[in-house]
Parts: sequence; structure tokens; C-alpha cells
Amino acid sequence: MTRVSPYQNEFLQIKNIGNKDAFLNGWTIGINDGTVYECTIISNTFFPPQSSIMFADDVGITGNNGISQIISEDIHLTNGYITEYLSFNEIGCSGLYLPDSGVAITVKDPNGDVADSFVFDSGPASQEGWASEAVSIPSSSVSSDNFVFIRGDGCTYLPDTDSADDWKYQWSVSGALGTICLPTEFTATEALIVPIVGPQHGLLELKQFIDDTQTTLRIQLYQMQDSYLVQALLDALDRGVSVELMLDPGCNNCNIWSPTDLQYKNDYAYALIQAGATIYEFNTNSNEPYLYLHSKVAVRDSNSVWMSSGNWKSSSVPAPGVRGNVDWSVIIENTELAHMVDQQFNIDIHWSELMSLSDYDAYTFVAPDSIGGGGVQSTIQANVSGELVTCPENCVHKISEFIRSADSEVLLSQQTLDVDWSYGWGDENPIISALHDVATDGVSVHLIINGAYLDDDDQEVVDLFNEVWNGTQGLDASAIVMSEDDDVSKLHNKGIIVDGESVLVSSINMGSSAMNRNREMGVIIHSPIVTQYYQDAWHADWNRLDNVTDTDQDSLTDKWEVANGLNRTKRIMPSGVTEDLYDADGDGVNNTDEEKQGSHPLLPDTDGDCAIDSVEIAWAQGTALDPETPNVAISDALNMADADGDGIKDTDLLGCSLTVVVDTVEPVDNETIDPDADDDSDGISNANDLCPDTAPGGLTDLDGCSSEQLTDRADASDGEKDTSGSNTMLIVMLIAAIFTAGAFLILKQLESKAINAKELVNIEEQEMMLIDNSDSVDTEEWAMPVLDGSSGPSNPTSLISATDLARFPGWGEEVVQRYLDNGWTIDQLSDYYQEQLEDNQ
Repeated sequence: MTRVSPYQNEFLQIKNIGNKDAFLNGWTIGINDGTVYECTIISNTFFPPQSSIMFADDVGITGNNGISQIISEDIHLTNGYITEYLSFNEIGCSGLYLPDSGVAITVKDPNGDVADSFVFDSGPASQEGWASEAVSIPSSSVSSDNFVFIRGDGCTYLPDTDSADDWKYQWSVSGALGTICLPTEFTATEALIVPIVGPQHGLLELKQFIDDTQTTLRIQLYQMQDSYLVQALLDALDRGVSVELMLDPGCNNCNIWSPTDLQYKNDYAYALIQAGATIYEFNTNSNEPYLYLHSKVAVRDSNSVWMSSGNWKSSSVPAPGVRGNVDWSVIIENTELAHMVDQQFNIDIHWSELMSLSDYDAYTFVAPDSIGGGGVQSTIQANVSGELVTCPENCVHKISEFIRSADSEVLLSQQTLDVDWSYGWGDENPIISALHDVATDGVSVHLIINGAYLDDDDQEVVDLFNEVWNGTQGLDASAIVMSEDDDVSKLHNKGIIVDGESVLVSSINMGSSAMNRNREMGVIIHSPIVTQYYQDAWHADWNRLDNVTDTDQDSLTDKWEVANGLNRTKRIMPSGVTEDLYDADGDGVNNTDEEKQGSHPLLPDTDGDCAIDSVEIAWAQGTALDPETPNVAISDALNMADADGDGIKDTDLLGCSLTVVVDTVEPVDNETIDPDADDDSDGISNANDLCPDTAPGGLTDLDGCSSEQLTDRADASDGEKDTSGSNTMLIVMLIAAIFTAGAFLILKQLESKAINAKELVNIEEQEMMLIDNSDSVDTEEWAMPVLDGSSGPSNPTSLISATDLARFPGWGEEVVQRYLDNGWTIDQLSDYYQEQLEDNQ
């Protein structure tokens, strides 16, 4: 048995999987729902190898206008696997019926031996020929009226373990029309192929495909909104080309179709019908058997096929030079493939409604302006073979097996990839299971997923690849969220590359609803030459970086992590610390602050001046609170050896701890005093002159002081003159002492925090982090210069108002401007300033 439908339209399908001819006469069909019923078939019907027979009690299947008549009259469908349709009466079993629940069905050969058994919906699992629990409908949201149980894919993949697992690969609600087994593989042959990668290419190639049509053009589309392509169809109709177009009907008041989307579809359909096109709307009356017509495919002159992940709208087929989606398309000249798509189109007509002008409001099409310049992707000639993939008929099995064929690498480019499987048996998507299986076998598995609509489902699969498969299980698996740029807006693709030799181009989102409920199409192409075009595009998407994308949601942008040797796919470190709070170089500064301040996360001393980064931060914050000290921006302290711009390397003046003044020659008024000279010409060298400003010609003592100068020095010492100067000096000294003490306390507090943070990181994990990255740092000898990253002071242009400057008491205009030059806003900086005051009081 290959298919069973026990509900509204009852039928039972069997297949001769052997290599010998058979006859039905004498075989027995048994039904056990608590009461056993058996019927011996009386029919001489010939049953050749690989053919199928359907037994039914529904004239909609076996009658003059039933599915059997439809197939016999359709040459495209009769070229597939042969299926015979017989009523229960025709086989001598007029009393046969299939109960809705609690049933076991058996088929016995003329000798009475059980050939096959099937048990469903709480039926007797002890049935001979059955060795598991019964099969049931997988979801309460699926209609049972036309539900069809399917073994494997019902056609070529027919597992036979006598268990429920054989029947849990896929299901259908398409009734008898879903029982037709059509060819899906095309043999290796030389073909002309145009590999198309958007947004750089797509519109011009598709327009040329339409313009080159000679006789017939058949198209299935989800959305049609591009006026250039509609104009191309109108031009084809003017040339006498037969144009058939099947569209999704859309939906009112839903979050999938906007009123504008519907208006485009209706207006363009009207214009095309008026010009002579045949327009169908797919599955207009309900959500069964299909939810959406989501395929994007066209057949030209019965010998060429266009297949794509993108709709006919400006986001997926933008004009040359216009920003748009990443979408993969392909044009293949292959008669076998074209014939297969034509067959599927013919089946889908039976689910569609032929439209007329009266179905739409009147509309006058306005021809668009010229598309403009831009080259088309060149055509290549290659030897290719492949497979047509359709949903819901075979896509789950074919894509799973395509993945399992990998020997070395699977690359995925997906708008979405769901982990769960709401419309199937089990909790996990079979695609996810296949990916995990090959990863466990040593195959590299890498996923790019769309970030434009990033939600919990998308983040779940990213975390599954990165944190579970790679981080916990040690598999070669990773996933990133795709970044944007001036050309690329989002990832709308649904493609897979295997081993650099084969590629899937399709409309198929890898989720439960799309794969089980939509009409979808794709093509697997086996050709290294063709695959290379898509593989190059995949790597370009993998390497693209922007200023906002954060794949692992650790608050560190992918761009910064990649540039600084960190892992953009790992959020949780082995110790359980998140990467944003991790201190890889042991300098007391976590990765979040390293990115914020512009320091290097793998160098404990970013600017190589012997002061570790946490010390430089503490010093810079201390200068903000000391009015007697030039204000230093934290980013300058971390990245410049002379952050305060005084011409002396900071650590030469203050030491590696930036707290002790080192003896050095100080400049006075920007002029150096020569100790051997005698600037006031009093005969005493500058080095020994206590009064270096003696008036010319005056008499002095051995210390270079005149009598007047000696008197002034004595009066000042006795305090008999005005003391305001000395009082002021005392106040200044006290204030300086307070600020010095405050800066010292801030430094000690931050150093203490750095030590505590460092203790959270075990040495083994730190070593692992450094080994995983290209820049190795000796964290035990942080005082030694590691890298000379110093640079001269910047000269920013001030645009700060007096009101804004007043929000930062103790900070000069230059300090504030440096922060602004590093990307801070005034409000962000004000919040940070207040936080520093509060944290270090």
C-alpha cells in the first residue's frame, strides 16, 4: 500500500514494487475495526511492475468526469507512472468501505499470506504485518476530510519496516490528484544555463527570457508587481505568443498581503486578460489543499525554464543599480525539465479558477519608462543533470536526501529555517535532522539567514547551530545573520549548495507550513561549473559586514568581532560567561567596553605604552574630575601614547601605573632653560641662580640675588606683606590634594573591579580564546609593550554649545569633542558622565 484515504473520498492505492507482472484475481483486502471484513478480488486486471492501482468508492475518482478521465485525456499526465482506477464494485467488493478510525487494513496474496498491513487512528496494533503503534493525523489544524496517509513519498521512496515510521515522511489533503507520480529527474546532457544572483542581476535576464519566447509562455507566480515584466508579457501577446499565468489569489485583511499587493495583482491581471492572456487564480475557495501558490517558475516554448526564489516585484528584481534582495534564479534550456514543470502546471489547473475581465475592476495599463543601462549575466554551456522539487509532493524527502548526499560541506542561504515541525509528525524539522546527521558525520554545515525580520524562530536556529551543535557538541557548524550594504537590503533566498558541486534554486522556505501546505517549486542542479556562481555569491554574503548586525546577540557587532579576532557566532563561553562580559586579554576591561572605547580585546595594552587598558581608563576618568589636569578622553588614553597632548609619553611622565610623576625636564612657557647659560647677565649661571630675573647691572650675592630681591624673599617668608597669594596657593594645593586623592581612589576601585572580573575567567578558557584567534598575547607580562598603536593628537572642529558644555563640569571642550568624534551623542555622553561620578563616589 502506498496511499490510504479513509475519510470523505475513500480510496486505497497499491503499487507493484517487484519486477514481475501480476494479476489481481484472488488477492484479498481485509478491514478490521473490531469487526473483521474481507473481500476477495474478482478481476483479471493486469498489474505490471512499478504500476499502481487505486481502489475507490467515489465517482469523483473513477467516474466519467473523475480524476481517471482527467488523466487519460491529458497527454502530459499519462507520460508519468501508470495508474489504474477501479471502483469497489469493479473488483467484486461492493460492500467494502474504510472506517474513519480504529482500523487495520491488510492485503493478502492468493495464497493467504499477508503482503502488507496498515494501522491508523488507534487501530489494533497487534495486526499481522504491523510492528508499531498506529499512525494518526499529525495536527489538529489539518482537515481530515481529504486527508491522505502516504508511505514515504508515495512514488519512488517507499520504506517498508512494517511500522508507523514508514508513513510519517509526508501527508496530503489533495485527494486523488495528489496520487499521481510524475517524473522528477532529468538526465545529464549539455544545456545552456544562465545562473542569476540578485540584486545585481535578475530583471534584465528575465525580461530577455520573455522577449525570446516564440510560441508559448506558462507562468506560476506568488506576486506580480513589476511593470517592466508586465510590459514584456503584453509585447509577447502582441507577437502572437500564448501566455498562461497562474497567480495566488492573495487575501484581504491579512498580514501577508497588503491592499497595494492586491491592487497590483488585480490591475495587471485585468490588463493581461484584456490583451489576450489566460489568467488563473489558484485554489480560490479555501485553504485546502494548498494555503498559497508560492512558486516562481515559467516555461518558455516547452524547452526552457526560469526558476527563482524571488517574486516579480522591485525588491526581488530591481532595476540595474537599485538596492534589492539577495535572490537566486536560473534559466535552463532543457526539454525534460520543461516537460516536468508543464505536467505540474496541468495538475494545478484543476485547483484553479479561470478568471475573466468581470472578476476585476477596469484598469488602464501605463507603459513604464526605459529600464536603463546594465549588462545581463552571460549564458554558459555545461553538462548538467538534476531534479524537479515540488511541495508538498516530494520536497521534504528530496531536500533531506540532497543534504544527506554531502561528503564535505553544506552551505545554506535561507530567508527562514524553522526548527520545529508543527504540521508534521515529531517535533523537529526533517531538514534540521538531516543537517545534524551530516554534521555528526563530519560534514561542515554553514547557514546564512535573513536578518531583516529576525525573530525568536530565526534566533533559535542560529543558536542551535552555534551554541549547541558547535559549542556543546563540537560539530563543524555555524550560522550568521546576513548583513546589509548599499546594494543589498535583505536575504530573500531559499538555496542550498552541497560539496560545491550541486545547488538548489527554489521558492521553498524551509518551514513546516511552506513544505506541507504550499505549492512550491525548485530545481536541484548537478554541475560544479554552475554551482560555482552561487557559491561565490554565498561567500560574498557571508563576508559582508555592517554596523548593526549581531549574529549571536551578545551586544557586540559582527563587524567589530571579526575585525578584532573574536567569534561572531558564539555568545556563551565554556565557563558560562557571555562574550560581551568576557575579558579575553585579562586587562580588566570586558569586550563590551573594549568595543565602546575602541581598544583591542586581545591586547591588554592596546597602544603599547606599558599601561594596561584598565589603568588607562581609570587615569582618563580621573582627569575628568581634576580641573588642574588636562582632560583626557578614554579612547585617546587607550589608543594614544601621549593622550594628553603635552609632548611627553604619558607613561614616561607618570609610569606604567599612571600615578607616579617621573623625574624629567619640564618645559617652561614652551621654552627650555639652558642650565649653563646666564639669562639675567648677573654672573651666576642659571643652574645656581636663585633669582634668575635680576635687573641688568645690579649687584648680587653668590646666589644671584640683589638686595631688593633678598628683602622681598624675606618679607614673603615672614608673612608681613599681603598674604592673598599664599592663601590662594594653599587653597589650590588643598584642592589639588583632594582631586589627587579622588583620582587615586577611582584608580584603586577600578583596578579592584578589574581584578575581581579577571578572577571570573579561568586560565584555561583564556588560553583557549587566545589560541582560537590569530593575535597571541602574553597576559602575564602586560607591562611590556605589545604593539605600538600610538598616534598624534587629533584636531577636532568644535560644534559644542555652551549649554551642552555646562553638562560636563570639569571636562574641557576638547574632551567632550573627542567623545563626539568617536560616535557618542551629547545625551549618551551626559549619561555616561553621571554614571562615572556615581560609580566612583
